[in-house]
Parts: sequence; C-alpha cells; structure tokens
Amino acid sequence: MKRSFDLVYGFLERPEGLRLVTAVIRPEEPAKIEPLPITRLALKVIPPAGDGAEPLIQLVDRYRHRLTPKSVWTGPCTLVFNNRSDIDPLYRLGPRRIIKCVYGTFDYILDFGRVVKDYGKQ
Repeated sequence: MKRSFDLVYGFLERPEGLRLVTAVIRPEEPAKIEPLPITRLALKVIPPAGDGAEPLIQLVDRYRHRLTPKSVWTGPCTLVFNNRSDIDPLYRLGPRRIIKCVYGTFDYILDFGRVVKDYGKQ
C-alpha cells in the first residue's frame, strides 16, 4: 500500500514485475464500521526443513484473535485485474461491480490458536 497525493493504492505482482491486480481508493470520509466478521480458521503450511522431511500442514482455529480499527475511510475506488496469467489465474475473480470501498489501518493480534486437524499425521 502506498500514498500519492489524495490516493491510496496497492498492487499485487507475481512474479515481481508482472502486475496482476491494482487497487486505488480516494479516502473521502470516515467509514462507519460494524464489528468485522473474520474467519477464525486458517490453514498453516510450513515447508519441510530438509530432505525426506514432511511439511507441517494444520487447520488452526484462531479463537482469541482481536482486530481493532485505528483509522477507516471510504470513498470512490477502482479495482483492475491487469494481466491474464494462466499460471496465476486471479483475473477470473474480477469484480462484476463494486459496491463499496473501504481502506483502513488496524491492530491485529493473532494468537497461536488451537489445532483442529493435523494433515501431516494420519
């Protein structure tokens, strides 16, 4: 995320130099937000440390996390899927229409959680 005059923008490049997505918002007024619904489940994948080692793959319930908004704004925006890549086909998720744009900064406290399923142990 970067700022340029009255705009905030961000982009996704993968690999570096191949821009797949660009998002731009002009924050104009404070956003009134309700408590944010956040998915508590996360898939944790840690690659193996050496030859013959197994990766760590776990489904984790992050039940004690906290999200605290610091500064949240709304305003007009654009979202562009810049390049079509069959290797990384994010363009297939392109929006049909934009309902609302919100930009903000948050404090996010993420705990270790509780393992729901360990995919490495059968």
